[in-house]
Amino acid sequence: APERVTEILSGLMAKRANEDTEVATRRAALEREITDKDSRLKRLYAAIEEGVAELDADLKGRIQAQKSERDVAREALSRLQARSTTSTAPTPEMVEAFSIAMRQKLANGDTQARKAWLASVIGSIEVDDHKVRIIGSQVALAAAVTSESSAPAGVSSFVRKWRASQNERANSYTIEIQARY
Repeated sequence: APERVTEILSGLMAKRANEDTEVATRRAALEREITDKDSRLKRLYAAIEEGVAELDADLKGRIQAQKSERDVAREALSRLQARSTTSTAPTPEMVEAFSIAMRQKLANGDTQARKAWLASVIGSIEVDDHKVRIIGSQVALAAAVTSESSAPAGVSSFVRKWRASQNERANSYTIEIQARY
């Protein structure tokens, strides 16, 4: 149901919004730092050109230090831009279209198509005497809803504990279904 998909994705979307704010803050700080370093270098060059300062070993060292700090900030900014997520947030229309397509594929698709659709959004199903738990990745679900690729580079999606220090349930969802007798 679209309401359930929206509920599952709400936590992930809030987390992404927070990360986007942090990235924007860091980007602004790096851009200010680069501008500051460029300004300092221009002032040093102007002082040398006007004859106010003499180009000696100390001044050369300061120029090299400013250039080095500016290059480090530029590299950090380029890494930040390359790493930043520009994924689209699922809109209610996307969620509705995904829910309809999923229901149609599960109702009318052949067995292989059904398995593929379920495997794209469900990591595992646990069954006990009173509950059925459907566990999956919020990131994979969001990617399926927005039609983005969700496979992380170099890490198989079926390996659940590849980062021991990470909370393995942080980006997953669980749907529990009570058994009725």
